[in-house]
Amino acid sequence: MSRMLDEVREEAEQKEVTEEMTKKRKILISVAVVLVAAIVVLAVIISRAEWIQTDKDQYLLGEEVTIHLTNPTFRTLERGYSGIEGVYGVTRLLIILPIRPGQTYTWTWDQTQFVFPDDSRNFTQVPPGTYTAWWMPYDLSVASWVRYYLKTNEPVGRFTYEFEIVEGTAEGQH
Repeated sequence: MSRMLDEVREEAEQKEVTEEMTKKRKILISVAVVLVAAIVVLAVIISRAEWIQTDKDQYLLGEEVTIHLTNPTFRTLERGYSGIEGVYGVTRLLIILPIRPGQTYTWTWDQTQFVFPDDSRNFTQVPPGTYTAWWMPYDLSVASWVRYYLKTNEPVGRFTYEFEIVEGTAEGQH
């Protein structure tokens, strides 16, 4: 009889231990699911963040265009390239200042492009139209340096922002 009682107690204890382990597993799985969901949400937020924008969407001819390059990540971006698509002479501006998380680097463009009409090398006003500013930041962490020396260093991404230049004269222009 005592042996039977011991077996019943042992079964009850094992059942209790099993139930406790099941509860802990459920909690651990729940925490893991919440963590993965948080990482996915954070990745979506960063991917949709404004990496590049201008101070307005439309400019008059001759008006200075202000371009803001932002770092929405949690790492310092040590360098990058920025420019205006299809505009000769402003196609690659090297940014070598570190842009810390949350910081913005601003540069301006005077709406001119470099031309060689008769070897005089003039800058002329671009025509009205839609233009695209772009930003390719690089993360130069230790791992990035290894990729750089292996010639596999890729930018964090290529981000663009469209704006228009329209007919008319900017204030203060003649």
